[in-house]
Amino acid sequence: MNYTSKEKQFIVNKYYEGIPASNIAREHNISRSTIYNWITDFKKIPINEMNISKNQLHKEKMKLERLERENNIFNYVIKELNLSKNKKIEFATSLDNDYPIHTICRVLDLHRATYYHHKYRKPKVKTIELDDQIYKPIIKKIFDNSKGRLGGRKIRKIMIKDGYEISEKRILRLMREMKLIVNQKSDDYNDAHKRKYFYKPNIISKLDSNTTLNMIWVSDITYIKVNSEHYYLHVVIDLYSRFIIDYSLENHMESTIMVELFKRAYTKRKNPINLVFHSDQGGQYKSKIFRQTLKEYNITQSFSKTGCPYDNAVCESTFASLKKEEIYRFIYKDFDELEVAIYEYIHYFNFSRPHASLNYMTPNEYENAAN
Repeated sequence: MNYTSKEKQFIVNKYYEGIPASNIAREHNISRSTIYNWITDFKKIPINEMNISKNQLHKEKMKLERLERENNIFNYVIKELNLSKNKKIEFATSLDNDYPIHTICRVLDLHRATYYHHKYRKPKVKTIELDDQIYKPIIKKIFDNSKGRLGGRKIRKIMIKDGYEISEKRILRLMREMKLIVNQKSDDYNDAHKRKYFYKPNIISKLDSNTTLNMIWVSDITYIKVNSEHYYLHVVIDLYSRFIIDYSLENHMESTIMVELFKRAYTKRKNPINLVFHSDQGGQYKSKIFRQTLKEYNITQSFSKTGCPYDNAVCESTFASLKKEEIYRFIYKDFDELEVAIYEYIHYFNFSRPHASLNYMTPNEYENAAN
């Protein structure tokens, strides 16, 4: 059907009145491209009919030429950047509220179908991502319950006990994503208090594989500084299970403390027989009152070599773990705070902390397995 110039103008005016081109096309049974062509034709007004001076026209032409040059430069730069499809989609998504998507896709050399597919498609969640969302709270709970003491290997052992199949590498990745840092020392801690422990073979290690419950106990003393005060932690440990049988925290190291500590441990363990008590050659252990006590209970006493702490490596290792996982990570205001922290850690050490030397069982689990 042929339309007169007047009819074409009438249809174009409808478009300028705000009626969508698709509605106009259906009403007059013509294509939208035809309507757009008519709109373009009516914009081509002869220069002598324009209300513009030659000087203004020259300026507009110069402006158009400048924009074309800039556009060519932009196109060259975009092409040289060799943007990936995902990067182009990212740019298009960030600009689509401010500019027509047709223009954006043309400048970025991006198919509009690709843009629309990305924008409106439902994102796919991979199975591994779903599993990560399940594992993350479990890992965080175990990590928090240990107060940040457990790393990926021990967390994995606990999760396997609970029926979860997961690799150590995956746990470490999820811990990094959740920013879970093991044994992070307090920034306020005075580094002068730090102690480093270096391990060498233990002289009594040959007995380790043959030891049984309540066969060899080991003991040692370490100091902990709170403000300007020094406090001394005495421990008695079963060499077989690494279980801390009993402990004492005092502000002095009198021999009577070790006597009372040994008696409490002996009672807790229901008076074991054929027991060997091993320690360093500290004055508390060599004192007359302590040696007499062991003799009364028919206990064999064993000493490390003078100046050789490696003979008592289990105690040294226990103190190293205590300081790394608890003492160096917090600042204690007074003795009461330290006492509570020591109690909590020893309970955790015995009943919740997996030990590599015990096949990643806790000391309590290891003892129960032996019974």
